[in-house]
Amino acid sequence: MAAGSAFWEDLSVAMKRNAGKLLEYVSNGVVICACLAAALLYARGQMGNKDELNRGSSLPRIGALKWSTPRTVVLFLSTKCEFCKASSPFYRTLLEEQRSRSSTVDIVAVFQEGPEVVSRFMGSEQLDMKSVPDIDVKSLHVKGTPTVVVVDGGGKILDAWSGRLGKDRQQQVRKAAFGPNM
Repeated sequence: MAAGSAFWEDLSVAMKRNAGKLLEYVSNGVVICACLAAALLYARGQMGNKDELNRGSSLPRIGALKWSTPRTVVLFLSTKCEFCKASSPFYRTLLEEQRSRSSTVDIVAVFQEGPEVVSRFMGSEQLDMKSVPDIDVKSLHVKGTPTVVVVDGGGKILDAWSGRLGKDRQQQVRKAAFGPNM
């Protein structure tokens, strides 16, 4: 009987030792699962949900702006955004292309700031285009500036770009706005 009780004591000690390891493994598994769940939720919030600026979806209404031309380039800008200022030469190039082609493409700048601030910015950056001030761009699913969106005559998004645009992405904007012969 003494040998049997020693067995049970040894088993009890072994279980206590392994219980600590088991607890460690379970807690590590819980932490890993929590991290994966957080990453999935973050990715879901950052990508492809129906309220974002995706090709084929409709751009929400912007103030009194009407889609009166076959294509409209909508520039979501901020007067405080350094990339917006640095991109002004590209925006001026778009305006020159629009004028030189007697184009049926409209170009509009949309701002969160008020009319006086927007007017000063447009003047200092030499941007002679329609502007729409005082718009809550987050309600339009714009996550940052600059964001460039090309829409068709019905407000359907043909393409969208965010951030500073390199030469290749600028060319993509031109093609989406003015056609493939750019």
